Amino acid sequence: MFEAENTDVLDSKETSQLITYCLAGAIVVILLAGSVPPVSDYYEHHHWLPHLLDFVAAILTLALAYSEVRHSGRANRYRREANEYRKEANELGARMVRLSEENVTLQKEALELQNRVHQMQEEIGKKITTVRLYARVHRESNEIKLHVSNLSDFDLWLNQVLLIITQINGAAIQPPKEHALGGARGLSKGESEKGFLLLGTLMKENNNQLTGLDMTFEIRVSVTGVKDKTETIFSPKYRYSHGELIVLSHR
Repeated sequence: MFEAENTDVLDSKETSQLITYCLAGAIVVILLAGSVPPVSDYYEHHHWLPHLLDFVAAILTLALAYSEVRHSGRANRYRREANEYRKEANELGARMVRLSEENVTLQKEALELQNRVHQMQEEIGKKITTVRLYARVHRESNEIKLHVSNLSDFDLWLNQVLLIITQINGAAIQPPKEHALGGARGLSKGESEKGFLLLGTLMKENNNQLTGLDMTFEIRVSVTGVKDKTETIFSPKYRYSHGELIVLSHR
């Protein structure tokens, strides 16, 4: 901020004007003394008067010069202060621009974080509501067993477990033959059901003969999760031929 006005009487505008008027008056008197006879006669008969007028003129001139120097110095100081304020204003403007850019960057980062949090919430929601049920067939000694494992984060309800035979002795059959293996029971989180036997059912389609048994099949499980929505899970396709269990494809 600018400094308060100086209270020195010589720094005031009115004082400068008064000095100027007095100096002009003294000059007028001196001029009249040389051109107007009555004034000139009085001026010549009083020898002290020229010296007085010269002294007054000199004093007024010095006072006016001093006042102008003071005014000039104050004006220069005000200009310097104004330049400093303009420089500071420019710096503040540049800082405001930087802060505005940083604010835009922070808003962008905040939006990205919000999107990431939303995605993570969706992923968590999917994880805790997605049915993860695995149906796999294994050869155990002289039997073929189906293992159904609940890897979901919640308990499941097995509606129905079906054995679907699609080929017999290499020939496709339409429609595929379906055999119910079980269902209508709960399957707890992390639990596996290993009591589904398949060999006897396959032999029924081969005249209860084990010899020459060659069939392609898969397992279809109907299950209900936390959303009370029925979902269907398929096992890989298998081929049981001449005592060997072969995995044909994975789902």
